[in-house]
Amino acid sequence: MKTSPLTKLKWLGLAAISSAVLLTGCASTEQTQPLTNEEKAIAVLDSLGTTNQAPLKYISDEQYIQHNQSAPSGKAGLLSFLSNYPKVEVKESNVVRSFTDRNYVIVHSHVKGFDGVVFDIFRFDDGLMVEHWDAIQPSTKPNESGHTMYDGTTKIADLSKTTENKALVKEMIDTLFVKGEFGKASQYISEDTYIQHNPWFGDGLDTLLQGFSAMAAQGQTLQYYQVHAILGQGNFVLSVSEGELNGTHTAFYDLFRVEDGKVVEHWDVLQNVPPFEQRKNSNGMFNFPASAMQ
Repeated sequence: MKTSPLTKLKWLGLAAISSAVLLTGCASTEQTQPLTNEEKAIAVLDSLGTTNQAPLKYISDEQYIQHNQSAPSGKAGLLSFLSNYPKVEVKESNVVRSFTDRNYVIVHSHVKGFDGVVFDIFRFDDGLMVEHWDAIQPSTKPNESGHTMYDGTTKIADLSKTTENKALVKEMIDTLFVKGEFGKASQYISEDTYIQHNPWFGDGLDTLLQGFSAMAAQGQTLQYYQVHAILGQGNFVLSVSEGELNGTHTAFYDLFRVEDGKVVEHWDVLQNVPPFEQRKNSNGMFNFPASAMQ
């Protein structure tokens, strides 16, 4: 039986409608794909100082614990703190690199507004930010090897080595910086490639050790008392430690890139711990859950 031209047109119309529905459904699915915790953290940071308040919905209204000592705790405290600063409509993202360790998100930024380098750590629970730590240091000119405090590798690799890389960094910090056994440095840091982003040292393990010796000869002191967090993904591992630099209570945020079982690159941020009378909350800069050391 022959199909009439009218019937053919009807079938073609139905087919076109069906295809459009399928395509619209696919596009809708892609558009409504939920953000990862890392994407939420970056969205929140990018919204700070702007008129775009939508990403703040990713911060828990009831549970947000603030460890930045310049802001009161809680979401209301954060909003009050932010209200002191002017807002723009949009701004260029400050985020340089980021990674995720279970329910923690770590973000390394160069904040152009005040030319500072920041490490932010967010803890998420059920898709919402519930806790925040950070450290901030003014940016400096490139070091003697030409590196800034934030440039360099951003690619995450070796995901299967996350656990062993975190264990390496934990042992290295404890051995070299807590116990002061710098003679064992080559066990942890590559003698062939060590890219340094600290503004006061150049590349190379020998340069690092010579720098520490020069500090000691000049009466400068560096002491890590305790490691409070070891967080990583693949080849990137961040350690958060408490100690003193030249007698000043200091938070040490050290980011390491590990390759073939040795540290090959390093970034850091050092921030003075404010005295009690200057703190806006009682949560402390180092109070991490036990999971931050696992």
